[in-house]
Amino acid sequence: MRNKILISLLAMIGFSMAVDNAAYRRFHNQTSIGMGVESSSFSVTDSATPPNSATVKPTTTFVDINVERLFQSGVWADLDVQMLTSYSASKDDASKLGVNGNLAGVNAKVGYFFQPIHRHLALTPYALVGRNANLSDYTLAAVPANTNAISSQAYLTGGIGGQINFRVNDIFEFTFDQLVAINYDMSKYPAGTDNLTNYQSRTTLGARFNVVSNFQIKVDGYFDVYGGGKKDAKSNVAGIGRPFPQNAVGALVTVGLTY
Repeated sequence: MRNKILISLLAMIGFSMAVDNAAYRRFHNQTSIGMGVESSSFSVTDSATPPNSATVKPTTTFVDINVERLFQSGVWADLDVQMLTSYSASKDDASKLGVNGNLAGVNAKVGYFFQPIHRHLALTPYALVGRNANLSDYTLAAVPANTNAISSQAYLTGGIGGQINFRVNDIFEFTFDQLVAINYDMSKYPAGTDNLTNYQSRTTLGARFNVVSNFQIKVDGYFDVYGGGKKDAKSNVAGIGRPFPQNAVGALVTVGLTY
């Protein structure tokens, strides 16, 4: 009985690998550019006794460039680049926005594409690696002078995820994506500054529309939850805390060419 079950499972996997994925390549062989907006929440705790806590809720806008490819073999790859264009909580440190590449995020995903239901339902487990902006110290009302001019504010990100694609027809496709990642804080501060390494869960719902031949509109909405790390993180300047990310909600609209 066990052998029959194993043979059946292997047959299903082999079938999903062998099934032609041309219908999905119409959606996932694409290059796009777009604009996004994100509203996030940070917690800040100072060094007073007892400590004072506050919540900062900045709004971010960004440009997104994406290149995606689904190979006939089933291998799926995605490269995404984002660059901040505005950040509402930088306050008197706004002049430092855009002075270095740490305000850009670059993420690469590689996975394998399965079709449990031919031409209508696909599953893609994947791995992610990237480098992303760490906006914590841009959120301070007054950035300490000895923070290396916030020139190392970035996370090294690694994670795993899965994507479900529901293809309605050659025009419409809907997507559910779940990512779990760790963001390693690469900030280089003197002694007395807490590290902001954290865990991140991102849930994304999206839709793709192949409006006309070789032209696609993509709409995504996402929700982030952060955990781990020190929610009462301190900076190396007395009385100033490092804002720790709590959650974020965002939306992205892109237009692109399929090939």
